Amino acid sequence: MKKKKRRAVLLAVVMLLAMTPMTAFAVPEDEVIAVVIGNSDGTGIGLDADTPYYVNGDLSATDVEPQNWNAYFDAGSSTLYLNNLSISGYYKYHDSYYWTTGLLARRDLTISVSGTNTIRNTAPDTTAFPANYNGLLAWSNDEVTSGQNYDLVITSSDGGSLEVSTPSQTAQDNNGIVCKEMAISGSAQVKATGGVSTASDSSGITARSLAVSGSAQVEATASDAGRESMGVAAVHSTTSAVTVSGNASLKASSGTSNTNVNCGIYTGTFSASGNAQVEARGNSGSGYSAGIYARGGSVVIEDSASVYAAGGESRASSITAWNGSYGVMCLGLTSQTFFDATLTIKGGSLTAIGNQWAVYWNPVDLSGYTAPYTVTSSANIDGSNPATYAPNDNQTYKYLSIALHEHQWGESWTGASTHHWHECLAAGCPVTDNSAKDGYAEHVYNQKVVDDGYKANGATCTEPAEYYYSCVCGAKGAETFISGEATGHDWGEPVWNWAEDYSSATVTFTCQNDQSHTASPEVTVTSRTTAASCTESGETTYTASATFNGMNYTDTKTAGIHATGHTPGTKWMSDGTNHWHECTACGEKLDEVAHSFEWVTDKAATATEAGSKHEECTVCGYKKASVEIPATGTSSEPAEPSEPTEPTEPAGTPSASGDETDSTTAPATGDNTNVILWLAILLTAGAALTGTVMYRRKRAYNR
Repeated sequence: MKKKKRRAVLLAVVMLLAMTPMTAFAVPEDEVIAVVIGNSDGTGIGLDADTPYYVNGDLSATDVEPQNWNAYFDAGSSTLYLNNLSISGYYKYHDSYYWTTGLLARRDLTISVSGTNTIRNTAPDTTAFPANYNGLLAWSNDEVTSGQNYDLVITSSDGGSLEVSTPSQTAQDNNGIVCKEMAISGSAQVKATGGVSTASDSSGITARSLAVSGSAQVEATASDAGRESMGVAAVHSTTSAVTVSGNASLKASSGTSNTNVNCGIYTGTFSASGNAQVEARGNSGSGYSAGIYARGGSVVIEDSASVYAAGGESRASSITAWNGSYGVMCLGLTSQTFFDATLTIKGGSLTAIGNQWAVYWNPVDLSGYTAPYTVTSSANIDGSNPATYAPNDNQTYKYLSIALHEHQWGESWTGASTHHWHECLAAGCPVTDNSAKDGYAEHVYNQKVVDDGYKANGATCTEPAEYYYSCVCGAKGAETFISGEATGHDWGEPVWNWAEDYSSATVTFTCQNDQSHTASPEVTVTSRTTAASCTESGETTYTASATFNGMNYTDTKTAGIHATGHTPGTKWMSDGTNHWHECTACGEKLDEVAHSFEWVTDKAATATEAGSKHEECTVCGYKKASVEIPATGTSSEPAEPSEPTEPTEPAGTPSASGDETDSTTAPATGDNTNVILWLAILLTAGAALTGTVMYRRKRAYNR
């Protein structure tokens, strides 16, 4: 039930807020809100114990999830935690005078930064007078009185940064951070920039005192101004102070000023200690310009702190105490006298540069600087042509550098015949006796340095290199030692030497490191022959092989074999058309010509029986198939012709054997005595015809 009731109340509040105009969140003038964040219309967003959270771009300060906030105000410790805050707006905290700021604190406040945070006052310029533009301000909201500044601490445990800036140009005051007493500590990184003020002042940080400690890094930058331009302005009183200590660093620079003063650091007293690093630069102005101006008359540098202070170029027509350019102005204002000021250097270093004087007004007190130090002074602002420093003649110097002398012993050795030492490379080293220099000692030759500069004999194929012992300073002794390995033989390519008939060979290897070293391993020669044919040449390949140093080497030579030519056989080979001899080696046909045929009688014909004959080559003896010679008997009637098996020669022409055929007389008609003979002839003729036909078919098949 409680949850439902709380939800109902929350819903009612949300509905009420939704119906309420946004301007209702403007901070009323009669309320005192601890922290006010500027927004786009100048009304501001308040943070206090009831509404401690702010999210970038949220126009209402509401209670949000802790992991989402960019600003959180802890009222109990008066600490504002910033986590990647981004403000681009303004809060008009004084309506009558149009005073604006990016973020306003109405009490002493500690700001703890984490991540990257930015505060930009984007208020529009106005001609109303007086006006005031601040990036971060710790100030009361009292319009009746002139207000009251509050103390401000900025710190970080994780290197968080805060960048504060004001409009790029206004006609009135333009200040990055304004508070009473200010301290920046831890590992915070703070950058404060005041924009251009065409008619009034510009400053990076304005506070009665500024203390930078730990490993904080601070950069305070002012822009051009109509009156005064100060990187750090801490001079509400001559007792105000700027102190930089530990491993902290401070860079402060001004713009130009049209009618008055500009300084990198403007304070009552200044001190730097520990390992602090300070760089302060003034710029040109119509009045005076200084890197550091200490109106309280005290500047102290000690331990290992480093300070660089340079004034700009003065545009004054006459140089007086108030018109000039100085590196450090250290003045006491008791009864308007300047002789009670002190610039004390107990350690660390100071570099001061001014167009008029490097240090104004009194000599530098170095009585507490017990360690060896060096001083470089010059009438030239770049330090060229250094002069001999005279403590009581500060007005002669435009460049002055005072620093602890730290020996910079060189790494190389300097030595004589018996001893060695390191020289100091730092200018003005007071040590002149070699025996007091770094590493001074007698030579001891116990170093084995393998270098050509100490080589006595180079390595050979069989012996390692030999070197001289040396001293740690590099001096060379007389005794030697060996190092490394023998180079070993570097055998060149094999050189082969063959017997004239290639039956044997030798091989020689020569060391490239020493030509007198040779080796001739055993060589084995093998051969492979490709025989010649009747028409093509053959060859024999000889291969010499040797194994040396774990590798196999070979060389080859080749001897040719001529073609053998054909060898014809004595037996004739033939087919139905030609006869020839065959090569006894390859079987190729040789001497091929056509047959030369003659008739040869196999069986002479008789009166009652047919004979046979054939054609036969007179060269190779090839025989054609036999053909019939008809019987030579007679008849009164012509015999029934039979179908010849081969073309027959005309009757009466010579036969293959040279005989002539006889004329056949047909039997007389009606001669019965020849009937049986005729029947026999007819049967014989029929059988011959049938045999002829079968022969031709078989011959055709064989072909």
